[in-house]
Amino acid sequence: MKILFKTYFIFFGVIISAQPQIGIKAGTNLSMIEGGGVYFGSTWAQRFQGGAVIIKPLNESWAFRTEISYTQKGGAIANSFTTGREGEEAIFSQSGQQRIGYLVVPLMFDRSIENNRDRVWMISGGIYGAIGIGGRVRYDETVTVN
Repeated sequence: MKILFKTYFIFFGVIISAQPQIGIKAGTNLSMIEGGGVYFGSTWAQRFQGGAVIIKPLNESWAFRTEISYTQKGGAIANSFTTGREGEEAIFSQSGQQRIGYLVVPLMFDRSIENNRDRVWMISGGIYGAIGIGGRVRYDETVTVN
């Protein structure tokens, strides 16, 4: 089964000044799970993520960053279909939530770019590994017979 994760991240973080810099981060993301051949519709759902980050400056422009984070992905399930013959129809409705937890460890290099208005832009790139550490699906089903 092919599953596609769509995730948008919003992070709020605190960095404690030290050499290397150590901090925490917490925030939310919007995610949805779509599965090929799976008979349900999924919509966007807001989930939690948080963790700890370590940043090791290499020079004024470059830094190495790693973190360990817990992130939730999933979606809201909404599905309904009609079955039966005309006059003996049944409407099945399902709703629920998917929630899957991951432990994520990225290894990133950060490049700081300063402009002439004293703003700093950061570009990051690297690799990460993730492992699923649990999940659940909750369904609410109703059947209406005409």
